[in-house]
Amino acid sequence: MRRLLSVLGTATVIVTSRTALPTLDVAHLAVGALTSDESVALLARHAGPERILAAPKEAAALADLCDHLPLALRIVGARLFGRPEWTLTDMVARLADEQFRLDELSCDDLAVRASLAVTAELLADRPGGPEAVDLFDRWGMVCPPTIGLELTQVLTGADAREARALLDQLAAAGLVEPCGTDRYRLHDLVRLYAMERGRRDPTTRAATIHAARCHWLGTTRRAGDHLRRVPDRPADGFVEARAVVTFADQREALRWLERERENLIAAARVAARDSTTEGDLFAVRLCAELYPFLPMRGYYRDLREVAQAALRCARRLGSRPDEATALTYFAVAQSRLGETERAVDSLRIALALREADDDTEAVAVAVDHLGVLLAAAGRLDEARAAFLRALDLHRPRADRRRMGVTLNNLADVLLQLDQSDAALVHLRESLRLRREIGDELGLGITILTIGQAYARSGRYRQAHGWLDRALTAARDTGNREAEWRVLTERAKVHRDTGQQLPARDDLHLALAISEQTGDTIGADEVRRALDALRVPAARRSARRA
Repeated sequence: MRRLLSVLGTATVIVTSRTALPTLDVAHLAVGALTSDESVALLARHAGPERILAAPKEAAALADLCDHLPLALRIVGARLFGRPEWTLTDMVARLADEQFRLDELSCDDLAVRASLAVTAELLADRPGGPEAVDLFDRWGMVCPPTIGLELTQVLTGADAREARALLDQLAAAGLVEPCGTDRYRLHDLVRLYAMERGRRDPTTRAATIHAARCHWLGTTRRAGDHLRRVPDRPADGFVEARAVVTFADQREALRWLERERENLIAAARVAARDSTTEGDLFAVRLCAELYPFLPMRGYYRDLREVAQAALRCARRLGSRPDEATALTYFAVAQSRLGETERAVDSLRIALALREADDDTEAVAVAVDHLGVLLAAAGRLDEARAAFLRALDLHRPRADRRRMGVTLNNLADVLLQLDQSDAALVHLRESLRLRREIGDELGLGITILTIGQAYARSGRYRQAHGWLDRALTAARDTGNREAEWRVLTERAKVHRDTGQQLPARDDLHLALAISEQTGDTIGADEVRRALDALRVPAARRSARRA
């Protein structure tokens, strides 16, 4: 290529390449993915504009199924042009099944699979290329949404420097695209090709999937212990060959969980779909380890998906304890997503399973969760009775952590029953217990509830002080759910003391948290509060009168 360019003199030459050509002394232009409109326009050019314009939704669906890749779009357009009796809906149906999509993306001498195969073959001929292609194949075996240095080390046995070099080679070949520092993802059609290659060696595939699961579960456990230590975990066979990730503190643990959240949810989903004993066991264990991370960060939809998958797996395994755990977390998600009565029903089933196993500690925890869901459903007297029962079950074992949780929950119900002084008695005891055991996450929640107690009784100066401390604690521990609650509660205090602008500021911060986490119910609640602030004070007074 360099020799050809040197003899062309002043001629203008356009060179296209899937891989970068950085050593050529020419102007370089990186061409990104086509937009949806550009993709549809390319389809129209090859299939005929009238046909595409007549079915815009189907045309957009085809563009998505082609991953906006020009070669795939050209093939689909050519196939439609050659078969005028086919509708766009027919073509969408042909491409919908991932298992056969690459088969459909072929026409005459054009084929997406063949194009990707040539790229892989060329990469394999370069120094270090075989190792990079092996990583590509192993990625296809595990198929996480993204990959970074840590998982690359697990899949290949490389060190961090070698892992970076392998990923750089895949990126230079155009097989992966960067999505952050040392982090990459696959285009959808490339993912399907990687999965095809990953199925060629079933023995290596099984070992690779197991290694990835050991890494994800082991690292999630270490991260989770920084949020809420679990003293005794059952043996399950998921043991890392070597731990490539460790955490100095909770902040590092939260950063890893956030970064890997998409991969962890996908891993649980795939494991449940595999319907193997190992996959089922992995899914139920991962569900248990992702609590309390998912709810404290506001990821209730993720929690519902992971718990629902774990529930199916636990039932296939015939494990009542795992089924009860999955049902409990599923119910927590249901309640926060607005399905409060269904959540109560789910929790009652979980409680029945715990009682059948005669596990007093697990029964106490289930009763406490039931109380929370009953309170969310507005069944306050039932909730109070549940918390009192949970306390009776906790006391013989002097379980300070569990008692701290239940005392806070009982106080929260008493506040809703306008019994602020009684609530404060339980909250002071919860505060003492949580301080004694160093439960920073729980301590922040109790501080918040104390602030609420003072606000409910009209002692706004004390409420401000406790709520400010609660906000600091929520941010220090990364508890966005608690942060949202503090902001909405403090906004009420600001409003009731005539401070409209600070109230509005807090509500806008709470709204941003809801939108970031996809909490539509929380967002709607905040928007209603913002609308109420816009009502003139005189009108609010008239309504109260």
